[in-house]
Amino acid sequence: MIGGFLETLMYPFLFLSMYFQILLLVSFFESKKKIKNEESLDIVKYPTATIAVPCWNEEKTLAATLDSLLALDYPKDKLSIIVVDDGSKDKTFQIAQAYEKANPSVIRAITKPNGGKHTAVNLALSLSTSELFGCLDADSFVATKALRIIASYFEHHKEAMAVTPWMHI
Repeated sequence: MIGGFLETLMYPFLFLSMYFQILLLVSFFESKKKIKNEESLDIVKYPTATIAVPCWNEEKTLAATLDSLLALDYPKDKLSIIVVDDGSKDKTFQIAQAYEKANPSVIRAITKPNGGKHTAVNLALSLSTSELFGCLDADSFVATKALRIIASYFEHHKEAMAVTPWMHI
């Protein structure tokens, strides 16, 4: 008796599970086409952009993160990178200063007492005068076209208020 009842529940559950998975798969492929089309949008006017890099004890990854930001396919006169050291105990701030010295027109290094990531981002935001503002963790890397694609969304979609990049792990 109980076996028949469970079997009766199992078939609709399996049907709904398969239906949902197929629906997700179809919407993934439809969105992928749309995203690819939008990534090919050309940008006419490059807005100024500031990228905040809040960091705490990131001496092992900060240099690679800054290298990836400096490699962005974006006009350097429109790009500003603010590295905010949040009271690190290692050589994070010294690395940031070395990059600032090598790229003074693009990178600004700041240190402050530890207060958490949100305080570091808010400090960078208060110093920014750019049209676009973004944040990148000090252990992350960006694709060379990422900022150009993000900026093109704002140019071609006037109603856009925020853009989130596609993340690869």
